[in-house]
Amino acid sequence: MARVTGIGGVFFRSEDPQAVQEWYVEHLGLSPENPSFVVMSWGDAGGTTIWAPFPADTDYFGSANQWMFNYRVDDLDGLLVEIRYEGVRVMTKPWRTRTGSSAGVGTPRATRSSSGSRHRVGRTPP
Repeated sequence: MARVTGIGGVFFRSEDPQAVQEWYVEHLGLSPENPSFVVMSWGDAGGTTIWAPFPADTDYFGSANQWMFNYRVDDLDGLLVEIRYEGVRVMTKPWRTRTGSSAGVGTPRATRSSSGSRHRVGRTPP
């Protein structure tokens, strides 16, 4: 059975993404990679998590969704087979880039026309 191995990204809407990022950098010590996101290293465990506030009007993770998680999984293709069999809606075909593979997966309340969340699952290439 395919498993989640970590959080690959946390993305959320904000009226002022730059101010939100600056607050987290100043008060919580996050280290920005650039003006629009932070990369958090897992240290000896390997891997990273992207943390990024988005503009309130973004369409990046659906117009009705307030946030999106990107989960790292050990077997993306196997996970997609399993959850389709269980009746979970896979919102996008898997896509592959130099940094890994991803697919959009909807939770019961995660549709493009209602509030909720959108989850992307993916893996880092070997």
